[in-house]
This record gives sequence, C-alpha cells and structure tokens, in this order.
Amino acid sequence: MGWNHKLLLVGLSLTLAVLWFPGIRSGPILILQQITLMLIFALIFGGAAKRLHQPSVLGEILGGIVLGPTVMGAVLPGIQTQLFPGAGESSQILHSIAYLGLIAFIFTAGLEMDLACI
Repeated sequence: MGWNHKLLLVGLSLTLAVLWFPGIRSGPILILQQITLMLIFALIFGGAAKRLHQPSVLGEILGGIVLGPTVMGAVLPGIQTQLFPGAGESSQILHSIAYLGLIAFIFTAGLEMDLACI
C-alpha cells in the first residue's frame, strides 16, 4: 500500500471517528458513515488482495461481503442493522449510489472489450 493509500485510510478513519458521536443518527451523517466505512474496508481488503498477488477489485468485493448481511449481519447483527438499515432515506440513497457505481463499472468494462474477439 502506497503512501497515498495510507494517508487516505487515516483520513477516512478520522472522518468516521468524528462522525461516530452517539447521539448523531440523522440521514446525511448516516450516509457519510456508510460511505466512509465502505471505503475503509475497500482500501484494507484491496490492499490485502494486492499483497496476495490478486486483483484489488477481488479484495474490495470481499470487503463488501464482510460488511454486508452475510458476515457482519451474522456476527454483529445489531451493529449491521444500525449502520445499514434495510429501509429509509439512507438505504435508498445508498442503493442509488451502488447502481451508479455498477453502471460505471460495466461501462468501463465495455470500453475495454475488443469487439474483434467476439
């Protein structure tokens, strides 16, 4: 992991710590907490995958699985439900951001495809 990734990880961790006050659970703060936590896990697991000579996207996907209901929901269901509620404004916004990311990812993959090989 390079210095820029380490600096970003420290900055995101500090942001999450500042946003983690017990009484703050409003919509925009919750969305910022969710995005910050997802970026931290993506950086950590992506860096671990690179060290294992695997694509970083594999680690980032694994980090998402760990944060989701499959792992975190089974191990820490209260925290997972509190951080990522199934319904509400933050859930809708997070799903919209996820769909935009999926569209961008598929568009980028399509740009790299060689049509002569089809």
